[in-house]
Amino acid sequence: MKIADRKPKEKTTIYLLAKSMAIVAGVFTFLVCVLMISNHFRMAKIDPIHSPSLERMIHESEQNPHDEQLKEEIRELDLLARRAFFSSTSFNKIGVYLLLAGIALLFISLKTLATFNKKISIPEASGQMEDHSRISSRARWLVVTGGIILIGCSLTITFLSHFEITGVPLQEDQPDPVSTVNKPTRQDLEANWPALRGVDNLGVAFTDKAPTQWNGETGEGVIWKTAISKPGFSSPIIWQEKIFISGGTGKENAVFCYLSNDGTLLWETVIQGIPGSPEKAPKVTADTGYAAATMATDGNWVFSIYANGDLAALDMEGQQVWGRNFGLPKNPYGHSSSLIIYDGILIVQFDHEKAGNVYGVDVASGEIKWETKRDHGVSWASPSLVKAGEKTELILISNPWVVSYDPTDGKELWKIECLGGEVAVSAAYGDGLLYVMSEYFRLAAIDMGSHQIKWEVDVDLSGVSSPVITAHALVVGLSDGGMITRDPKTGDELWFEETDYGFYASPILVGDRVYFMDRSGVMHIFKDSKEFELIGRPELGEDVVATPVFLDGFIYIRGTKHLFKIGSDS
Repeated sequence: MKIADRKPKEKTTIYLLAKSMAIVAGVFTFLVCVLMISNHFRMAKIDPIHSPSLERMIHESEQNPHDEQLKEEIRELDLLARRAFFSSTSFNKIGVYLLLAGIALLFISLKTLATFNKKISIPEASGQMEDHSRISSRARWLVVTGGIILIGCSLTITFLSHFEITGVPLQEDQPDPVSTVNKPTRQDLEANWPALRGVDNLGVAFTDKAPTQWNGETGEGVIWKTAISKPGFSSPIIWQEKIFISGGTGKENAVFCYLSNDGTLLWETVIQGIPGSPEKAPKVTADTGYAAATMATDGNWVFSIYANGDLAALDMEGQQVWGRNFGLPKNPYGHSSSLIIYDGILIVQFDHEKAGNVYGVDVASGEIKWETKRDHGVSWASPSLVKAGEKTELILISNPWVVSYDPTDGKELWKIECLGGEVAVSAAYGDGLLYVMSEYFRLAAIDMGSHQIKWEVDVDLSGVSSPVITAHALVVGLSDGGMITRDPKTGDELWFEETDYGFYASPILVGDRVYFMDRSGVMHIFKDSKEFELIGRPELGEDVVATPVFLDGFIYIRGTKHLFKIGSDS
């Protein structure tokens, strides 16, 4: 039965119901808009990530580096700030869905009203005609008002949810490719330390020798230490006798090369002349800085990326070969996704608020060989390379997706939705299972064959430190202190060990031992076992954020102020 054929009483009921729904939907949508806008400006005013109190305390800590109570207060305040930011972000995301629901209900209600008025029979009595005229006038007013609300909501959603990366398009006027490229073999890679956490960013050292005793305060076991002139939290990489690290101050970014035998600074290159590089440095937090992303090398060149979006390639003698800028990153802490190389392609994960991409860059020329869009929001995790079968897969982690790509062309192979919150932890892999994690959400084990979650837990999760798989366990370090191991097949807890300080550096498997450096500079060395078997806890005497390097029986550690080489036991 059509609306025009219904009785007047039934028509009135439908009209009143649609009108009531339109009013409720309009008020609901308006309130959500107000709350979201209020939340946005409140967080912009407070800015918990860049709290003046926190920055003041950090400055005081730099003046009093041995004040442990102050450091603990900084960690607690920093944790509260991050949680506040995460809660605000989550509220806005939920608000978008509520807005869409309200708009949909409002549209349906207004459409029903318009249809009712269009199909209503012409009244016979003059009084009825006047009533109908008033109804039509009110309906038109509701339609106009609803349209204004719809436009306002659309602008609000766009404003709150879509942030573009500021900067300039990628520059294409790059130098000509170098004619001769010596691609490293797998043996070459395993004999060096070419990226974060070693080969493939998986935390396994291809050696079974490393010292277990040293003391940075007394100099015991320390072959050399050298001061670092620019701050940075990037981890060292090594190729043959050369150690590379990056540093930055916001005004000036640089790459440093040291000789591994005596710690001599061989060269320092300031990155400059990159097309499109922003004049003003972005705002970053003190525990991220301008050089948080670890470099990568293939033995021909070394590559570094910074918080301002600059990517630079240098030859092994320190000459800048090419550079490009990816735009000024838009995120609350600073850029920290590290670089990795696969078969002549430099992988750049550039995830930011609604404007992310992953790039495959030709190592010789800087030319973009492929580019894949990633509308996944901010991620501070780093890419990993996993060979689960015959094919090597590029694994990228964000909120909420774990995505596998073909590293040769950037084609998406599969993805699974399983994470949330702030994502900074890189993947671990072993025996067909991929392990991914985000703090305050979950740790999940994904079967690389079926791409299904085999098990998951939501307690004792890392916020920064990436896990490692050993023969017996999955090793995880907590940001606020504590180490936990789980059965890789089931997720069941094997053991938990309290620590005085939390972990930012990642654990490294060296033979049948695990080396795990906490933020105070204490290295926790324990047996790869289903029960906790401590080997030693040597101290560096300096705070550490970067993941150490294990090569040829030595350990190379970047502290907050010095680079150390630790010697083997005598």
